[in-house]
Formats: sequence, structure tokens, C-alpha cells
Amino acid sequence: MSTRTIRLTVKITNIYPGRKPIEEERQVVVPRPRDVDNRAGLAVWAEANLFPLTGTGQTEGDAGYFVTVTESPDLPALTGHECEWGI
Repeated sequence: MSTRTIRLTVKITNIYPGRKPIEEERQVVVPRPRDVDNRAGLAVWAEANLFPLTGTGQTEGDAGYFVTVTESPDLPALTGHECEWGI
């Protein structure tokens, strides 16, 4: 693994109105964020690297997407980081 990437375990929750939330946990390798203390930069990083992990292929209607970093052995400061998109 490159020093430009990190390993994460993430919990993904996809919520669609009228349906039971769809949850999964997966291990991924993503590019390392430049600065975990820069909130704006971390939000841009998450949008580019974590948001694509969400969704179930449903392209119409309202939805909420949530990602929580449950483990980050290469960059422990990311453990517990939460992101949300949609409703």
C-alpha cells in the first residue's frame, strides 16, 4: 500500500423514505486526506472518496446517506469521523 492511501473500515447507511435503512460495513482503501484538521478540506475529501460508496442504485426520490469511519489504522484521527448527504 502506498503512503498516499489509507485503509478504513466504514459503516454506510442509506435511507429512503418508507423503507428500512440499508446498512453495511466495508473495508476500503482511499486516498489520504491532506489535513484532517481542516474541516472544509476534509469535507471535500469525503465528498470525493466516501460519498461514492453510498447508495443502492436508486436514482429517483429523496434519500439520506451516512458514512461513519469505524476504524482507521493508518490515520487514527479519522476514527469516528461522520459524514452525511441528502435529507
